[in-house]
Amino acid sequence: MPAVALPPSIALTVLVKPSRRLRALLCLFALVHAGTAWRILSNEHNFAAPLLLAACCGLAATLCGAAACQPLKTRRIDISKAGAVRLTVQHKLPGPGRAVRLMPGSLLLARLLVLRLASIDGATVCVQTVLVLPDSTDRATLRALVVAMRAIAGRNSACDVQKIG
Repeated sequence: MPAVALPPSIALTVLVKPSRRLRALLCLFALVHAGTAWRILSNEHNFAAPLLLAACCGLAATLCGAAACQPLKTRRIDISKAGAVRLTVQHKLPGPGRAVRLMPGSLLLARLLVLRLASIDGATVCVQTVLVLPDSTDRATLRALVVAMRAIAGRNSACDVQKIG
C-alpha cells in the first residue's frame, strides 16, 4: 500500500511590521497634492472649477498626511497546526490574541497580502484588514505566510479569496 503524504505543517507565528514604503508613499502623495493645490490657487481664475479642484487636492493632501501620521502598530499573526488563526495587535501584550477567521474579499498574492480577518470571540463581529507588504516581514516568512493563508482559504469553502500567482 502506498504511503499517503501528509500536508506540511502550517503552524507559524509572524510579526507584521508597518510598511515604511507605504508610509513614504503616503507622504509623497500628500506633498504632491498640496503642491498641486497651491499651484492652482496661485493662478488667477474667474470661475469655480479650479477652486473646486484645488479644494479636492487639499482634501486629498490632508487625508494622505493623516494616514501617514497614524501610530505604528506591529501585528502578530499566529497560525496553529490545525489552521486556527489568532491576531494580536500589540504583540508585547501577554496572551494569545483574538481568534479570527479569513473573510471573503481577502487578496493573497505572492508579494502582497490583504487579509480581512473577522473576530470569532463574541457576539459582535469585528473585521480588521491587515496589509502585509514585502517590507513588513522578511521574504521567507512572507512566503510561508502566503502558503499558510492559501491552505486556510482552501479548507474554508465559504471563503471567497482571490489567489493569484
